[in-house]
Amino acid sequence: DGEAESSLDEPLPWAPAWATKLDQRHAKVSCPRGCGAQFCSQECLDRANRMHHDVLCVGPCTEDDPIYKFKTLVLERYILVFDLVAQVCVCLAKGGETEAEMTDAVPSFSRERVGSFLPFGEHARDFGDALGTYGDAMLAVAEDLRSDGDENPEDLAEDLSLVIAELFELLMATMEAKALPGARALRSWGPDFFARLATWVDVVSVGVECLSPAGRYVNGLLGGREANEILDACSRMPALGAALSALASVDGDDDDGGELDIVKIQEAHDEGDLFLPNVSGLVFSDAVASYGHSCQPSVAISFSPLDARVIVQANHAMAAGHRRTLCYRRGSETHDETLEFLHRNGMDCCSCSTCSHRAELREMEAMGGATEADLEALDRMGKIAFEEERYEDACDVYSRVVELTRADGSAWVAYGRALVNLDRWSRGYDVWR
Repeated sequence: DGEAESSLDEPLPWAPAWATKLDQRHAKVSCPRGCGAQFCSQECLDRANRMHHDVLCVGPCTEDDPIYKFKTLVLERYILVFDLVAQVCVCLAKGGETEAEMTDAVPSFSRERVGSFLPFGEHARDFGDALGTYGDAMLAVAEDLRSDGDENPEDLAEDLSLVIAELFELLMATMEAKALPGARALRSWGPDFFARLATWVDVVSVGVECLSPAGRYVNGLLGGREANEILDACSRMPALGAALSALASVDGDDDDGGELDIVKIQEAHDEGDLFLPNVSGLVFSDAVASYGHSCQPSVAISFSPLDARVIVQANHAMAAGHRRTLCYRRGSETHDETLEFLHRNGMDCCSCSTCSHRAELREMEAMGGATEADLEALDRMGKIAFEEERYEDACDVYSRVVELTRADGSAWVAYGRALVNLDRWSRGYDVWR
């Protein structure tokens, strides 16, 4: 009937210790395919499907199911294709004209080497003969990369489009063979749409751990070179400029009328805010931002794990009126760093236990402070804070508890434990005494 119950104790993938709890009690409608996506109403589920949630929803499949391996394979191969484009553009921009320079810039690829790019090759039998066709297309691209420098970038782009077409056929063969939902619609949209869609990763899919081409591309192209040198190279080779314009985007900002702004791209890279549309194109879109209520996380297209930026955990509805999602930024030392990054990219807050608890405490303060009626909620927050090793938050919570119930020995013990874990040993022992 679409009704879903959930548990706060249910772990989520990829999360650090401080981002593992999510309140799902207000979810009303679940994705009927069983993938775990939850929404507040059938209307919002329908909207999510119109935004292509239905196309690559994997239903109740587990991580051991071949379709997971297949989706990961497609994503990895798609990233590889664009990585090769990036390397070729770097070589051209640096003026590489000889076979030696091309070989130095782009490693040679053999058939065995191509095979090594298929980490789930043992599952190839599940995908039919399309993998072999894909391998031949990949080798054709590799041969172009080893050319003597006379290869026309337009010809290379045509070869790469063939690879993408092969990937599309591989996807379709599997989806149709397994009668997966959305196969007919995706077939009608064609490989161009697939190229834009390939990085859609539902929260239940497998993350692909690999360096983003964006970093290699910009480092190789812009490292140690002045912006005007790159612009000169682009003026000599329009195809290079077109490739740069297509590959590089700053925070999803494409309001420059297609003009290439190398300086802006370089600055964005230095700031760590460079994203590749289509490859790392899981950015918050206008359509997602139009959800001003609890279902926004369920349709949030977030920054790709491939780009090692921000992982969005929440595919779940929160209480009506809230705009929350559970996410964290890789490398963030504090949760505030993640929140600042999200705010800059259009999300107000997240719904991890850190944020949820802080919001509850603010509500208590707004009502004149915590009361004895809040003791159960405070104890719950404190225990979760300890579980997630958020000792500063635990200290804050239990300091309020002992003010309300000074005779509760267990509260004083917990308060002292939080202080000791913050290396405030003297104060912690005083509290224990």
